Amino acid sequence: MIRKLFLVLFFSFTLLLAGASLLTHLFQDQLVKHFVTQANQLLATPVKVENIRLSLWEKFPQIAISLEDVKIMGSAPQKTSSETDSLLAQAEQLDFTFNLWHFIQGEYVIDKVYLTNSEVMLAIHEDGENNYSIFKKRETTTTEQSNTAPLQFQLQKVYLKNVMVSYEDLLLRQHHKLLAQGAEAELKVVGEQYDIALEGDLMSHFIRIGSDAYFQDKSLQIATQLYYDFANRHLTIDTTRIAVGSGNFLLHGLVDQANDNFVDLKIHGEHTDLQTLLSLLPESRIKQWRAYRSEGDAYFEGLVKGKVSRTEDPLVELQFGAHHASFYHPDYQKRMENISLEGSFTNGNGHSFRTSQLDLQNIQGQLDGRPISGSLTVSNFEDYFLRCQVKTHMDINSFFAFYPVKEIKAARGEVDADFEISGWLKDLKGESRNYWQRIKSNGDISLHHIDLRWQADRLPIQKLNGNLMFKGNDLSISDMEGYVGNSHMVLNGMLRNAFAYLLSDTQPVHIEADLYSRQIDMDEMLSGQTLSNSNSANWQEVTDKQPYRFEIDPKLQLAFDCHVKKIKFRRFRGRNLKGKLEVDNQIAKLKQSSIQTAGGIVTAQANVNARRPDLITIHANTAFEHLRPDSIFYTFEDFGQSFLTTRHLEGKIYADVDWKMTFDHHLQLDYPSLKVDILATIREGKLNNFEPMQKLARFVEEESLSRLRFAELNNHIRIHDQKIFIPRMQVNSNISEIWIEGVHTFDNHIDYRFEVPMKTFSIRRAAAREKAKAREQKFGEILEDDAAPLQLFLKAEGTVDDYKISYDMQAAKTKFKDNLQNEKEELKQTIHNKGTQPKYQLELDEDEYFDFEDKQSSSNRKP
Repeated sequence: MIRKLFLVLFFSFTLLLAGASLLTHLFQDQLVKHFVTQANQLLATPVKVENIRLSLWEKFPQIAISLEDVKIMGSAPQKTSSETDSLLAQAEQLDFTFNLWHFIQGEYVIDKVYLTNSEVMLAIHEDGENNYSIFKKRETTTTEQSNTAPLQFQLQKVYLKNVMVSYEDLLLRQHHKLLAQGAEAELKVVGEQYDIALEGDLMSHFIRIGSDAYFQDKSLQIATQLYYDFANRHLTIDTTRIAVGSGNFLLHGLVDQANDNFVDLKIHGEHTDLQTLLSLLPESRIKQWRAYRSEGDAYFEGLVKGKVSRTEDPLVELQFGAHHASFYHPDYQKRMENISLEGSFTNGNGHSFRTSQLDLQNIQGQLDGRPISGSLTVSNFEDYFLRCQVKTHMDINSFFAFYPVKEIKAARGEVDADFEISGWLKDLKGESRNYWQRIKSNGDISLHHIDLRWQADRLPIQKLNGNLMFKGNDLSISDMEGYVGNSHMVLNGMLRNAFAYLLSDTQPVHIEADLYSRQIDMDEMLSGQTLSNSNSANWQEVTDKQPYRFEIDPKLQLAFDCHVKKIKFRRFRGRNLKGKLEVDNQIAKLKQSSIQTAGGIVTAQANVNARRPDLITIHANTAFEHLRPDSIFYTFEDFGQSFLTTRHLEGKIYADVDWKMTFDHHLQLDYPSLKVDILATIREGKLNNFEPMQKLARFVEEESLSRLRFAELNNHIRIHDQKIFIPRMQVNSNISEIWIEGVHTFDNHIDYRFEVPMKTFSIRRAAAREKAKAREQKFGEILEDDAAPLQLFLKAEGTVDDYKISYDMQAAKTKFKDNLQNEKEELKQTIHNKGTQPKYQLELDEDEYFDFEDKQSSSNRKP
């Protein structure tokens, strides 16, 4: 019996399917045509479909009308010729299904819609026109007069798969984009009342308001119940649950579009945590915090109520906080624990940025057992008024382990902070006039044994101790002592415009302080490299590894009273440097300075202009007192030459020097720019084993020339055009009076002129010496008169490595003319006075004349 019943049912069902298939085949064209006709009566915009087909089996047990490659035009006027710009939606496939039983009865009722691989682009343009009013008004629609039953929509389900929905409101500057990965909606329509239930998985690409994007790239699970009154344009949102990560947000309220877009929405967070809340905010606001995680409960609830238009914003109020939570980064080793805080936000009575206020109160936490507490209030989001209070005793190693700063490699030490600051952000940044008068601050920060080491090649900060006291926009510096590399510094003074400097990229910082130092190593300061020891050769290792680099921060202003016990730079060693250092607008000025070096004292005034990084100009006036020339030549590395070196010179230098020169930022001198005027006096001087003097050995006594001594030497030496100009000067030496002048170029070409009195020469030949001795015995000692002795004129020309000394014929001719003129004047004077004077003449034999080497040998040899 059962078997017969089963067979009957089977054949009946088969017959039914066969009949439905036959009907589908017979009436396919009629049904598709009817569907298109009915759809055209409902739609006010064009629809383009590549293919329409009727299928019994694709959505079995329902009959489906499948539309492929569908394009629906929007209702807004087309502004361009591009079809893409006027699209409302496009779909790879759109399926409408009929109930099979109703279809057999001749009733065409669409109860389900399947939308696959589609994109819907909703928009409101700047003129207020939207592109989604695609249905004809009810009074304009007509019903096709035919024997065929009308097409009806009684949607029970709408299935969305990979459907991108974009909504852009140019009036309100909003743009939202979501992807329905797999969602199912139920739709019940009674007249113009729509009851919509939606559940499924969404991907929020962004919800952009203005320039800020919220819910960016977030996976959401949504379950909502909506009621929409089409006639009154009123949307009621029943309890909607949105799951984001581990948190749930409950939303309910209403949107009344007919009443100026009035909204009244309430949101409540359940089981939320800090990273979930942060992940919903704009990336630009919380980028540095996004990777952090929290444990413990955080609460969140809010209200949005009021009109939404281009000129009006609703009231927004938020309450949030946490209790006994912890905060950490998964890649770091430190946690902020036992965190509690209470927060609130409101856009105020004006529903605007200007009346907005954010409050974070009763902030408490611990980092490695060290307490941190404080509060923060931000008012007026157009002009930003800040009020901040911080109190902590912190280990900075723990802080940088919790919140790393990429420039810092290692840190240790402790910080005690207890301060309050309040003021407008523009005042703190120094952007308003008289800003320092409106900033209120008090409290201090104490640093204890701070060490900082950097990732890059920068000098470490070590053993830093001191106190900073808040005074308006300034910080008072008290006994701030520490080391930068091996350089020791103690500062007492004021750090003016401190907050503006820290908060702005353009504001300067002005430090007025007394600077005391036991030692400063300029090799380290200029190279950024720490030296293992302070011997004189270390600077060469430094410059090989890292060239000097001299720059002045355009935002730096200094006014230092300096006292440095020791200072070194390359071979230079100085003691008791005292003076005033001022820096402003990338110009450094050294005033009233003095330093002990090279056995004496140097006083100086100098200007250093570093506005152009590769054209650092220096103008200095210096006075040398009692300096040893051998020490000067050693300090300045013999000025890059080996002709006249530290081993040649002794004495004491007194000089006034005016310097003008130009360097690049690596402190490489631009030699053509060097201009120096030197008014110098050398006392108790010695010139030892100087090779040009040694070359004069064939003219004077070699033993005397090897150690030339002079009591005092004065001259005005000039350096310019890469040449050293030595004006004619008299050297009263242990040998005689010698006149010297010349030019020495930077490429070591020399042109020296010597004028040597004849009495300085020795009679060389033995025979001549014998005759002179006999004459002296016969006539007695020959007395010298007061007339000037005859002069021998010599010159040294060539390079320092290849030069020769020869007779200066041109100078001799000039001197002869001058002497002849003087003789004429004396003769005239004698005739005028009618006086006669006895003349004594000593005749010398030929062999008694001074013996220069014969022409052949002298012309072929360079001394």
